[in-house]
Amino acid sequence: MITTKGAKIKVKDITNICYGICIFLFVIGQSYLLSSSAILATLCKGLKIVAATVPVLVLLRHSKFSIRNLLLWGLIALLIIGNIFFNQADSDLIYIVIFILYCSKAEPESVLKTYCISAGIAIAIVIFAWLIGILPSQTSAGREYLGFYFATFGPNLFLHTVLAYIASRKNKIKFKSWILIEVINVWFYKMTDTLAVFVVINASIILYYLLNIEKIKQFLFDRDFPRRILEIFPFFSAIATIVAQYFYIAHYNEPAFVAINAAFSNRPYFGKIALETYGVSLFGQPITWLTGTDGTKVSGMDYFYVDSSYLQVLVRYGVIMLVVLCLAMMAVQCYSVVTKNIYLCMGCSLFLIHCITDPQLLSFRYNPFIIISVACVGMIKSKKEFFERNRNEKEYE
Repeated sequence: MITTKGAKIKVKDITNICYGICIFLFVIGQSYLLSSSAILATLCKGLKIVAATVPVLVLLRHSKFSIRNLLLWGLIALLIIGNIFFNQADSDLIYIVIFILYCSKAEPESVLKTYCISAGIAIAIVIFAWLIGILPSQTSAGREYLGFYFATFGPNLFLHTVLAYIASRKNKIKFKSWILIEVINVWFYKMTDTLAVFVVINASIILYYLLNIEKIKQFLFDRDFPRRILEIFPFFSAIATIVAQYFYIAHYNEPAFVAINAAFSNRPYFGKIALETYGVSLFGQPITWLTGTDGTKVSGMDYFYVDSSYLQVLVRYGVIMLVVLCLAMMAVQCYSVVTKNIYLCMGCSLFLIHCITDPQLLSFRYNPFIIISVACVGMIKSKKEFFERNRNEKEYE
């Protein structure tokens, strides 16, 4: 640990703080706040680089030399250098890998709490700036952007902040907290008409009270079948999405599937176009999405984007990347099952369900669960060793 005059700061606390700074800046970067000031944008970019590199220096200072550590820090250095000087790689993917490694020794719940606080503050600042007129008031088809680049950005960030809040809890959530969450949820829905977010947050409130019933909790964690389903839920969600998409492709002209496509805002149709145009490969291929969120004018006929996380990763990054991501999320699910953490299990499961229709699985600013995946693997090992040691002691007695 690093010792100061007044306090002792652990290395993992510094990595957590740096993660929080990056989340704050990434969320702010989804709004018009940075584009309103070139100086502010430059300062934030510099701060983001500092927050990504400081943990390297701290961890190097406190790490013993080994081939494993040499390879680990070499990978981090290459990712940071590549992002700073070449800026050709996906910055989301780079930051995910960096902070997975940085937070590998942190307590999973503390990382989720950091995300919740940082994202929550950033959302509040953006909306406050919009309310007082610093940011432009922009609408599209009756949907207010709330200072963000697109109408869905604010509510989706709020949803993932709520899921991180649920998952980071060690004690029960007070009823007044749910009232506040629901009031904000209704406001976001009224302003942006983001139905999926509205539904998932309401589902989380209902599930929260159901899952606190002891018999339901015992059924999920004490029986093999439901426990295994929870553990493989990331793969189940991905496979179900892909199978459903191919089923739609086979029947897309039938009236029932035309209605389904309309109900899901043309998501199945764009999934069909992507699979037919690019196909599926092991390592994926470069794809240019046409959404208009980068400031370019895109008409309805030109629009092209795959919203489903699982389909987007499959087409753009390939089968191997999708499997790796599902394994990472599976580590979080397994940790929640081993520790019988119903709140983490619920938060992660709802996130995976939301990924069926929305593209946040491989997003640094939206997915805090993937950051804790390696930490969860380490915690699972230590928990199993603890249980095994207790079992041996009992047998010895």
